Amino acid sequence: SSTTRLRLGTFGNSSEMFTGNVAIARIYNRCLSREEVAQNYDADKVRFKSYTNTFTPTCSGNGGNVEVLTVAGGGGGGRNHGGGGGGAGGLIHTPKYSVTNAAISLSVGAGGTGGGSVPTNGINSTFGTLTAIGGGAGGSEDATAGRTGKNGGSGGGGAGFNTPQAGGTATSGQGFAGGIGGADSTSSSTYGCGAGGGGAGGIGGNGTQGASSTAGGGTPGPGGSGKEFDISGEKKFYAGGGGGGYWRGVGGGNFAAQGGAGGSGIGGVGGRLLTSTAQMGTNGLNYTGSGGGGSPGAGDARRGGNGGAGTVIVRYPAEDYNIEVLVV
Repeated sequence: SSTTRLRLGTFGNSSEMFTGNVAIARIYNRCLSREEVAQNYDADKVRFKSYTNTFTPTCSGNGGNVEVLTVAGGGGGGRNHGGGGGGAGGLIHTPKYSVTNAAISLSVGAGGTGGGSVPTNGINSTFGTLTAIGGGAGGSEDATAGRTGKNGGSGGGGAGFNTPQAGGTATSGQGFAGGIGGADSTSSSTYGCGAGGGGAGGIGGNGTQGASSTAGGGTPGPGGSGKEFDISGEKKFYAGGGGGGYWRGVGGGNFAAQGGAGGSGIGGVGGRLLTSTAQMGTNGLNYTGSGGGGSPGAGDARRGGNGGAGTVIVRYPAEDYNIEVLVV
């Protein structure tokens, strides 16, 4: 989203504008039907809240198998100096899930919040008896939000602080732990770099320790890798960890250092300092369950990115049904 000034309706004059963030905007060359509006709403609302529904398989006879990929929402990136990256949502791949011609409850978890608020874990995704656990939020420099990474499907990365901060643990079989946050080696008032959140395919990278208070706060950790599947008809990565945020330290050097990379290119990128300002951590890619990037540490931009919404994908295998049908 980008900051936009809009005149809404006929109220007011040219000095009375809306200033804010528009998350989703679409322009059509025709009027949409009620059904199309509802379809767009259902497709996008999981970016902001969890989605629930039922799925009724159409099986040959009274039973069969479907392939299911269940991914929970990713965790939000940690806030303030050197925030840890959010952990990816838990990922469960079930090649053969037994079904009958009966409705199956499902839910798709929203991503956890980063931003300036206390970061939160991603929300669980479910399909029948399968429950993928939401990704752990990244650790934050301030004690109120918590400095260690949170536990989840994959663990959030630890925050940069004056002592190493542990990453969160993962849910067995669903992801990997977050990395350990870096610390400054010489000054108790200097903060190190955040660690990467864990991903479905690997642990989050550690944030490294700064050499001194004049040399900056070290190197942020990258997010853990995701996993690749072709269940949607093309190969895609899911559940990458968010990268840790960069903090330059008290000495004022290393403005151009990069934030931690997002896991498999889908996790949020950690925030970094540019000149005298900062670039916030970016969001995890929606519908992949990836973690948000951790925050840098300057001014108003001490904000981590949001976790990406999860997904549930169901495919009828061709070997069981003669034709292959995909339901997302």
